[in-house]
Formats: sequence, structure tokens, C-alpha cells
Amino acid sequence: MKVIQKTLLTFAFITFSFASATNITLGGQGGSTSAAKGSFQTSLGYGAFIQGSVLDILTIQADFLTAQTNSLHKKAISADLMFHLLNFDELKLGLMAGPSFYQNEGDRWRLGLNGGLFGEFSLLSRIPLGLQIRYHSAFSGENHDLWSLFLTLGFRFGSGSDW
Repeated sequence: MKVIQKTLLTFAFITFSFASATNITLGGQGGSTSAAKGSFQTSLGYGAFIQGSVLDILTIQADFLTAQTNSLHKKAISADLMFHLLNFDELKLGLMAGPSFYQNEGDRWRLGLNGGLFGEFSLLSRIPLGLQIRYHSAFSGENHDLWSLFLTLGFRFGSGSDW
């Protein structure tokens, strides 16, 4: 029950942050996941995300991912701060990190952190295509840690895009 309360508080903070955003992007993600320790079985993972940009160099992202890795069904809910090292209208590159909640099948939710790199290219002014590589580390031990390499595709709303 405490995990649900923490998750709701996290999303309430993110929703408040998105309320002042100039651009909001909704999208999906999919790609490869692999356990960080033990057997390195690679599997497909997928999920959804929402991003809100207030400044040119910062974006907040909330996402959900699910994957079947090493015969375990894993889920993750993350809230990331994305710092744009390179920021043009059509191309963005940068670093991302933030807190996450992780769950292995049949196990309780565990707090952790994730961090990585991202790149995004706008096919059209409203349709960004991206790539994110992240390391996910749960505070409960190595069985929950994983790598993800996801392609992202979204649709952007807001004043920063041409209507």
C-alpha cells in the first residue's frame, strides 16, 4: 500500500510539473532489456512515456516499462530528469536520471535509480523518434538490476511545436 501512495505522490508531482510545460510529448517505447548480473538473456521490453519541457535544456519524463528477462516478468515505473547537452529543433542529445520503482513477478515493488543517455530526432515538428539506453538499479539487490535499450516514438503537443 505504501508503494501505491509513493507512486501516486510521484505522479502528482510530475503532473504539477507538466502543468507549466510548454511542450508535452506522449509516446511509446520498445526494445531490448537484459539482466545486469547472472544470465544475460536478452528480451523485448515495451512501455509508454510522457514528457514535459519547461526549459530548453530540461525535460521531465515519466515512463512505464515491462519485460520478460531471465524468466522473470519485470515492471518499472520511472520519473526522470533529462538534461539536454545538445539541443536543436530537430536533434536532442543528453543525459537522464531519476528514481524508479521496480517489481519482479510475484515480488513487492522496490525503490531504485536509473540513469543513462538519450537521443531524439524529430521526423516532423510533432513526431520525435528517439533512443534511450539506461541502467536500472533497485536498492534490493542484483536480481532486479537491468539494462534497457529502447526506441521511442511520440507525438508532441504545445507552443514549441508548429500548430
